[in-house]
Amino acid sequence: MLSRIASLLRMSPAAPENPGLLFAHGDTVPTNGTSGYLPGCIFQHIDGGAGAVLYVNEGTYSSCDFNLLESTSGNMSVDGNLTVSGASGVEVDNATPTKVLKGGSYSSMLTHQGSTLVDIAAEGASDGWYIAYAAYIRATAEDAKPFGYTVTMETTDTTGIDRMQAGQFISLLGTSGGSESANLKTRGGDPTAGMFATWHKVGGNANASAAAGSLIAAAWIDNQCSFTPGGEEYGIFATTGGSVPDAFIGFETSSSGYAQLFYFDETFDSGAGTCVETSAVPATQDARIKVWYDGKQYYLPLYSE
Repeated sequence: MLSRIASLLRMSPAAPENPGLLFAHGDTVPTNGTSGYLPGCIFQHIDGGAGAVLYVNEGTYSSCDFNLLESTSGNMSVDGNLTVSGASGVEVDNATPTKVLKGGSYSSMLTHQGSTLVDIAAEGASDGWYIAYAAYIRATAEDAKPFGYTVTMETTDTTGIDRMQAGQFISLLGTSGGSESANLKTRGGDPTAGMFATWHKVGGNANASAAAGSLIAAAWIDNQCSFTPGGEEYGIFATTGGSVPDAFIGFETSSSGYAQLFYFDETFDSGAGTCVETSAVPATQDARIKVWYDGKQYYLPLYSE
């Protein structure tokens, strides 16, 4: 009779040597340690609310351990382990124990096994690299338009927000506000050594080529405000504090340097009123670059050959 019922329900008949329940329901989730539920038993909490109605026994028949099966909306595709917690953000576990993606705040960093995000504590070869997060993207199609990482930040708050920062890259000797000691070694002729918030590099081997009319740049600063800001607006905003830097820009080269310090091409409007003026300038000058300093307009004279 039991085999016939199991067949009608399209279930496997219960094995005599495995007593216990595979499905159960009730007003109260069974207390951990209770016997009578097989591993994998599904318990429906009929007195539960949203996100707290379905449980699974991850314990044993003699000592159950029912844990919540949380739900999600939308599509999800996961290769590997995924841990989602409302209090801790999202963690992607590619390989124990390193968490690849975590969240937190400056004052309260999320930690894993006593380390902040990725703790590089091992000492390797003198030319070794330790990379916390990395992605390698290879485009082979002619029309491929690869982007390594994209971050789009938007706001619809009409009351006003005080800041929008799509990304932050911060390098610190010691920790911010802390008292730890740290030292930056001499470069020793290594052009890659030093302390940088970011490193932008473009290049190509001897077999590469770039067509006439193409463009190569290590960084692209693109200001595209379609409104008139009531405050300040720049292509680059630079601040400094503490010690006085040697310069705003430091030039160093292992080849032949730069052909020009500035290059304004034919798309740049160099008439009166722009940062480079070629009209309404003194007769002793061919053009001039406008510089605003301490509330007053100054000019850097330009002369052509």
